[in-house]
Amino acid sequence: MKRTITHRALLARLNRALKAKSQQVRRSRKDGRDLANLGAYYVVARNGVTEHHIDLEEYGKKLGLLADFEKLEKEN
Repeated sequence: MKRTITHRALLARLNRALKAKSQQVRRSRKDGRDLANLGAYYVVARNGVTEHHIDLEEYGKKLGLLADFEKLEKEN
């Protein structure tokens, strides 16, 4: 059985890992224009947006922050 991880917990893991590279994962507002341009989650650095339309679960696995026995909770 897989352990469920909240979006907030994974976002905190990602931001702790990216802090060394002066990057941060941010979430677009649901009613903002950034949602269409950047997606629900995007990565920013000092020079601006570095990645957009990221899938938190896939990004967490890519960086090795989400174990095989963990899964991201379903979003409402």
